[in-house]
Amino acid sequence: MKTILLSLILVFSFGLFAQKTDVLVYPNPAKEVINISFDGVQQNNVSIVMLDILGNVVHKSQFKNNSVFTINLEDLNLSNGFYFIKIETNSNHYLKKIVIKN
Repeated sequence: MKTILLSLILVFSFGLFAQKTDVLVYPNPAKEVINISFDGVQQNNVSIVMLDILGNVVHKSQFKNNSVFTINLEDLNLSNGFYFIKIETNSNHYLKKIVIKN
């Protein structure tokens, strides 16, 4: 099941989500924090889900009324490697790949 989920995520990341470029995820590779911004545009009701390469959810956040969102990686104790960040706003969905390097 996780393989199917990961395959679907990859299809969407190269299809629908890849067309939207107004969200920035930085730094990449990340060490202590991940910042997510929307080109200076304030977003309401943002849902962020971070997945490992196998599709396991490693972090979930809900944010309101911000233009930059921060995930503190030091609290998550993540291994080095590739992760996906799924970002949902009221009007758009995004999927970004990020590298964690401690």
